Amino acid sequence: SLDNQYATYDLVPSNTDFAKTGHQFTQWKNSSDETITYTVGDPLPSFANGSTARFYPVFTIETYQVTFDANGGSTSTTGVQSLAYDSALSGYTATRPGYTFIGWVENSDGTGTPLTTITDFGDDGATKTLYAKWTLQANTTILPVTLNMLL
Repeated sequence: SLDNQYATYDLVPSNTDFAKTGHQFTQWKNSSDETITYTVGDPLPSFANGSTARFYPVFTIETYQVTFDANGGSTSTTGVQSLAYDSALSGYTATRPGYTFIGWVENSDGTGTPLTTITDFGDDGATKTLYAKWTLQANTTILPVTLNMLL
């Protein structure tokens, strides 16, 4: 939570204490609905002597560089995708004969709970690979194949 904090400043203060998952603090504004913003380090506007000014932190949503690894299957999503925090993953699918696609996980071995949205992967611009999670379809038999080659 962002509790009231009181201080005396000549310049717009920086802030490293405010945190909002999946977002970055970027600047301040002087009311919750105004579009006037103040950048860190800028001179503060003039206020009446002894008056109180309230500033609200402005956050921007973080965007991550995500690659989808079909983990033995195939996907039409190729290359790096630029996805914002909390973006839905429902539109990103994969296929694999004999298997049902369960979802995307963070572990390369396909274990873990599938993500439904993009979670906080670190700093804005961070790279992340998500891996397909599969379950074997009922009545599917996987037979080992031995290949003999004549040279």
